[in-house]
Amino acid sequence: MRSPPASLDSTARARAGREGAQEQEGGSELDDSIGEEDGHEVDGTDRTWTLARGNATKTVYVRYIDRVGNVSKSVSDTIALDTTGPVVGAITATPSPFSPQLNKTTQIRIPVSDNLSGSCPLQIRILDAAGGLVRALPRSVACPPAGATTSVVWDGRSTAGARVPAGTYTIEVTATDRAGNAGAVARGTVAVQ
Repeated sequence: MRSPPASLDSTARARAGREGAQEQEGGSELDDSIGEEDGHEVDGTDRTWTLARGNATKTVYVRYIDRVGNVSKSVSDTIALDTTGPVVGAITATPSPFSPQLNKTTQIRIPVSDNLSGSCPLQIRILDAAGGLVRALPRSVACPPAGATTSVVWDGRSTAGARVPAGTYTIEVTATDRAGNAGAVARGTVAVQ
């Protein structure tokens, strides 16, 4: 009898003769009995399963049958189905206005949440009035489903280290979860005097 793999990959593909695959957490059963020999798939074929709708952790179960009818124990693996990007809330900067010429800084507060990932790299960009990039402030943060607020300090300097002139600057934030889903761009403003 062929031994089943210790774990299935994240695309829910398995190689071997299979029978009785099912998915839980969505309440639906997957029909994996279609095949070429007596209703079973032939060893070495690929099978892709479609998971039930809804972002959640899914569990797939598989049993293997060899050519003489020996049946393995069930093998299972979990798959996190995540198709929704993180949400960035209202961005604030305190103080605003602030004066980099007096060596003052502003604290930019960014609330973020995600339904499954737990951590989200943020791309924080400071833009001038014409939309040109002044400074990028990348940051990885926790983004639990209930939400969390992170903060970064901006010293009013450009990427080159020069103090920026007085004016209103846009803070643009994009969060991306571990599944690669990018949330909508969120914007706030900060004034420099």
